[in-house]
Amino acid sequence: MEQQPRGTLVFSTVGRPHYGFDLFSLHLHSSIEHRLTDGRSINFNAQFADNHQSIVFISERTGSPAIFLTRPGNPTPQLLHSVPGSLFHDRPVIKNRKLYFISAHQHPDRLFKSWSALYSTDLDDKKTTRLTPMGCVDYSPDVSLSGDFVAVASYGSRP
Repeated sequence: MEQQPRGTLVFSTVGRPHYGFDLFSLHLHSSIEHRLTDGRSINFNAQFADNHQSIVFISERTGSPAIFLTRPGNPTPQLLHSVPGSLFHDRPVIKNRKLYFISAHQHPDRLFKSWSALYSTDLDDKKTTRLTPMGCVDYSPDVSLSGDFVAVASYGSRP
């Protein structure tokens, strides 16, 4: 007779129900460290934005991962327009008023297939476009200095 597992799983952060996972910059010549986020929530995968003084990053401060932008002198991170309802955002990059990011909001055509894809959002008109061909999976985008090329990590062949 096969027994079914019984019981409850409990997860805790060992006595710290509220904690921050912050982002920092380090000046390479002086070794001066500067905290870039506000100590609220989990913040990760930061990239310097166009002017190299702002950063774009993922934060879970809204209850699920979302994309935020910080600017010097503004203590409150700005929520950027991306894909509503997505439970996964990753690796945001801003170049030439466009936000590039990975999301997994469009379900795949079969089970056990990854659904991470690269999207871009025009920061002026808020229009979001899927850049990854359907049926393909992309990770870790980066944009060339000119803004003319996007590089991604992927696997398998492309159609």
